[in-house]
Amino acid sequence: MIELAERVLSLQQRLEASEALMLAMRDDSCESRSKLELLVAENAALKESRKRLGEFILEEIDADYPLNMDVKTPVTDAMVNEIRAEGVELAINHLMNKFEGTGHIGVPVMALESLANQLRADSAKDGSDD
Repeated sequence: MIELAERVLSLQQRLEASEALMLAMRDDSCESRSKLELLVAENAALKESRKRLGEFILEEIDADYPLNMDVKTPVTDAMVNEIRAEGVELAINHLMNKFEGTGHIGVPVMALESLANQLRADSAKDGSDD
């Protein structure tokens, strides 16, 4: 009987340790996700800045030829589209909660789901071009 109680106590301690580890990992994951989103936003801003610099240079030198300042960033583009799709999904949840039971939410929700799917499909397509 004592052996069984000791075994149960040991299992309980392992379970508590596992739960604590899972919580720490979840916190690390959320922090990593936040940092990744900041990095993606920064990359997107740099990409846009480079594009505008190219346009400015063309205007200043009054060139008759194209200046390619476009940079391919498929990973950044995919992450930006994923973040947008998550925002669309948040909008879906908001609409569903706000208009639940009204019977007037199906078509807008389907349109938003289609948008989220399209954003993800565009990311997959763009990432496969390289």
